[in-house]
Amino acid sequence: MLGFSPKLPLPEDERVWLDEGFRRLEKLIGRRRMLEAQVILPAEEYFPDPYDKSPAAAEKLFQRVAGT
Repeated sequence: MLGFSPKLPLPEDERVWLDEGFRRLEKLIGRRRMLEAQVILPAEEYFPDPYDKSPAAAEKLFQRVAGT
């Protein structure tokens, strides 16, 4: 296209490392779970608790992320 060839946004050794990481994750949790997972964004919708940098607020955030 227009004389340009597509170029990956990262070096080949990093691409290989990344691909291997995803293969390991797929073996661990399964392809279906990876494809159907909900993406959680750093938004109030997912993290409604106020955060004031206190240990209690950090613990609440940790509990929410850990799903406990």
